[in-house]
Formats: sequence, structure tokens, C-alpha cells
Amino acid sequence: MNKRIAAVTATTCMLFASVMIPAVSAEGTTDIGAQNQVKAVAYNDALDKLDYKGIRVGGLSGLTWDKTADSYVAQSDNHGSDESRVWFLGKDLHNPSITRDPVTFTDVNGTPYNGNTTDNEGIAVLPDGDFAISSEGIPPAGRNQAEHPTIRIFDANGRQKGELEVPQLFDINTPKGQASHNLTLEGLSLSPTGHELVSAMEGTLKSDVYQNRSDARRFLVYRDDVTGKAGQWTLVKQVGFHTVPGLDISDIVLDSEDSLYVLQRSWNSETGNKVALSYVSGLNGAPDVSGVANLNDPKNASEFVKSRQIGELDKLPDLGASAKPGAHQANPLMDNYEGLVIANLDQLATPDASWHRGDGEYKAAISIISDDNYSATQTTRILDVEAEPFQKTAAGFDDSASGRLSQYVTALGRNDRLDYWSANGFSDGTGTSEPIAFGGLSSTAYNRKLGQYVSAMDNHGTDVARLWLLGNDLDKAAPTGSIVLTDENGTPYNGETTDDEGLGVLPNGDFLLTSEGHPNAAEGEHEQPKIRIFGIDGRQKDELPVPELFDINCRGQAVHNKSLEALTVSPSGHEIVVGRRVRPQERFAQRQGHRHHSPPRAGLP
Repeated sequence: MNKRIAAVTATTCMLFASVMIPAVSAEGTTDIGAQNQVKAVAYNDALDKLDYKGIRVGGLSGLTWDKTADSYVAQSDNHGSDESRVWFLGKDLHNPSITRDPVTFTDVNGTPYNGNTTDNEGIAVLPDGDFAISSEGIPPAGRNQAEHPTIRIFDANGRQKGELEVPQLFDINTPKGQASHNLTLEGLSLSPTGHELVSAMEGTLKSDVYQNRSDARRFLVYRDDVTGKAGQWTLVKQVGFHTVPGLDISDIVLDSEDSLYVLQRSWNSETGNKVALSYVSGLNGAPDVSGVANLNDPKNASEFVKSRQIGELDKLPDLGASAKPGAHQANPLMDNYEGLVIANLDQLATPDASWHRGDGEYKAAISIISDDNYSATQTTRILDVEAEPFQKTAAGFDDSASGRLSQYVTALGRNDRLDYWSANGFSDGTGTSEPIAFGGLSSTAYNRKLGQYVSAMDNHGTDVARLWLLGNDLDKAAPTGSIVLTDENGTPYNGETTDDEGLGVLPNGDFLLTSEGHPNAAEGEHEQPKIRIFGIDGRQKDELPVPELFDINCRGQAVHNKSLEALTVSPSGHEIVVGRRVRPQERFAQRQGHRHHSPPRAGLP
């Protein structure tokens, strides 16, 4: 807290098999440029300096929707001996009002927390109506007093019932703590599914400062579905994020399990508040930075989640707003904005006919609330903005719940450069070998570990099975090398022993490949389609189970050369889906779900 302050219809039938796989780390990219994609819509000051039954409404530092109460809720920041409360603002943030008595947060014994015992900042309402509240620690802590930032769980009546794990690294003034007073767990948000909870650091850990660079922040990512029982939250990883230079994080809001908006701000006594909004995609595939000692060290540049600044709110039109005397705001619309919520999240997550507007996209309607710090020179204000939901990332387009394409497909260009190597082969550059046959590319995926697009080669006689590396820009694609695919003993596969088709990349860089079976199988010969896992060096590491139903000429119902053709990996890395091409007269089997078991990895279930 700053106290200063397009759908495509396929004609080929597919039978899908869903395979769950464990999450693994992956390298990511970071900021990819700023664009002005935010529009100021309206503001209102209805809550400013409001009294409710003798209680001053102020210091509102978090904002979210409570579906169990059918109301937006905002929590009050620390204010001396005032009790810690959550306020109910009704269903319309364009016309907010206090609709019922606030809920007071108490410890497990029923003793109320107050501004001297906790510094509550972020708020999320869990599916069962419980509150998750992040606290920066003890507000009046002395310079050398130990502080432990917390994420507490309170029931709907405000009584504490649990607390989530927060690593010692985030402590203040302890032997292992690297956080700074009043710069810790500021943002908190729950995913639309209710299974992912993310908290964001306001400031940089001391251990993440490198020379004069201090724009690295850490997200704590929790899930409640890793133990098999809802409500048992487990810290699964830390994620690195680059802030807009000079700004601190004040809140976050998830629009899917894989993407979120990040509110950032700073304060200057002469110009007031600078406020920016960034968008993050690829959260689940981002690397776990729990073991990274210094995020700002240049050698760790690949450890950050993909993000981009999408708007500078202090440069928006002021909409005729005025600031309090003595506020010194360069833009009078600005204040100490500390909470945000997506008002049309249901429409973004479940698009229907109304989701599409004249421009082909439905924009995210975001409401942002300011913390007036109970100051006469600051205002409790709700600012409504529209944000473009669709973002282009370094590795392609993000298609999250709020970032869907319209129901149209547009041809952007074509590239026939690869046809040259298809006709002439590819030399490995040694000057001593004949060109390698290039062609039969049957699928393509991006491998973040390699920083390149990779394409699988279909079967071709005795040619060795390969994955072709195509560089990092498909608009200028060219083969840069290849990876030979071998069995577990190192013997290469070739066009007579496998018929590779679908390709996917796991978050740790391993490859998933489907094979339709033995390419030259005689009529009536038993074939078993495969889903194999290859290391980044091309050696086979494992194989996923494929039901007998998918076999050919045994108990199976598949047809030669019409089996496991397509494969994709979900953005989170937890699910792969395989499609089997079938003839119209073939019957469909039930969707088959199989969990692939691997040895547990440190830090992850």
C-alpha cells in the first residue's frame, strides 16, 4: 500500500482422448511492448468520505465480486484501532452504496483484527463464500521488528479458519526474509474456475535487486485441486513478473487460470499518481522461480512470465474529474488506485451472441477503486475503464477467456520459403554430407526451451525420423537444424517403423508425438498407435497408454492410417488432447481420460 499517496468448423470427424500430465517448468518471455489499449469510460465518488452508522468508509484497498452475497465487496486498509472490515457495495459499481453491515475479520478466538495488528490489502471470495485476505504484516512494525506477511482464510462471518503457506523469503527483518516493510503481499485474485489463487508482491525482494534494477516482482500461485479435495490450498510455484519501470503492484485480477491484469502505480508529491495496467498471459506455463536467487540478474532474463503494458491510466482524459485541494494530481482523475475487478467476467468466460460487438470483440469492463488512506487530500473513487482483451504475445496469440478471437478467420499472409528446402534438401553445414531430405511436415509447435518452432516429419521410407527446427519467426521460417528421434536405446526411428503425425511441447521442453502405427503394415496385421514422450535430445523417455479401442486389426476399431493424427497441449501444461481421424461410418467411442504418472518433482505435487 502506498501511504502517500474466430471459430473454425472442421469437416473431418475427430475422436478425442484427454490425457492429464503433471505441470513442469518452462522458460518464458517478458514484456513485448506497450500499447494504449485502455479507454476511460466513467468515474464516481459516491463512496468518498461516507459514514455508515458512525463508521467512516475509507482506505478501500481491494475489490472483488462475492457471488454468495450477490454484491461487490471492498475491504478497508489498516487505520489505527479501527476494526478490519469488508464492505458490501451492491451489484452496480456505477452507483455503489453500502447495502448491509460490514463483516469484521477476527482471529480464531473471535478477537477482531484492527489497524494495529494487520495490514490487509488483497481480497478474494472463494466459491464457498469464504474470504481470502492478504496482509503485508503488522502496520506499526519497528525498523528491526520481524514481520510475516500472511494470506488468511476467513469464513463468511469473518472468523479466521486457516492460513496459507508463505515462504520465509517473503518475511521482513528475519534471517531468511528479503521483503521490505509495507511492500509485500498487495494483490490477490481467484481464477474464474475457483481453483487457482494468486498473490502478488507490491515491491521487489532485496535479493532480486541487481545493480540499479529493481523491477522484478514475484507472484505466489496456489491451487486447491492438487490434493483431490477442494479448499486445501497448496503453493505450487512462484512466478516472476516485470513491472512498468518505477511503479509498484497495487492489485491483480485473473480473467482465466492462465492470464491476468496487473494494476501498478507510484506517487510523487508534485505530479501525484502514475497508474498503469499490464496484461499477463501464459501464467501456468511460466517457469517456477522459487529457486532463482536474483530475478533481475541478466542470466535469469528468461524466467519471467509473458506480459505487456496495455495502458497508462494517468494519460487518459480526466472525464471532468477534480482532485481534492492539496492533492497535486497532474491528471485530476487519478488517485491511489489499489483494487480492480472485471465486471463482465461471465460474458468474457462464456461468450454468446452478445459477446461480439460491431468491432468483433467484447472488451473487458474493469472497475478500479482508490484507497484514500483516510486523508483529506485523497478521494475514494471508482474508475471504469475498457481494456482490449486480446493480446499478441512473443510466441503467438493468447486465446484466454477474455482474449478470444472473433468468429472470423482472416488470412494475414503466406510464406513458401520452406518449399526451397523441400526441393533441394537441407545441408547440415559440415560440407561433407549429402543434403538431408526435407519435407512431409505434419505438425508444428513452439518450444520455449529451444526458442524455436519445431515441426514433425511424416514417414518417408528409410529416412530417419526427425523434428525440424524452423527458427523463431514463422513469417521467415527456415530449417536451422534437426533432432533425430530414437527409441530408449538410442536406435533411430525411420519411415518404416513409425508414422509420426501430431506434435506437442511440454512445459519442460520435452516433445509429445503421436504415431498412427506401423507405416507398412500388411492388411490384417495388428497395429498399435502410439503417444511417445521424447527428451529435447530426441531420445524416447516414456509412452502414454492408448486404449485397445484405438488399435488396428485386433480388438481395436481404428483403421490403418486413420488413427492418432492430431495432438495439442493445454496452455497450463496439465492436459493434452489427441484427435483420431475416423470415417463417417465408424462409431464414436466414449471420451477416454488417462492420467500419466511420473515420479514426483521437488516443489510440485
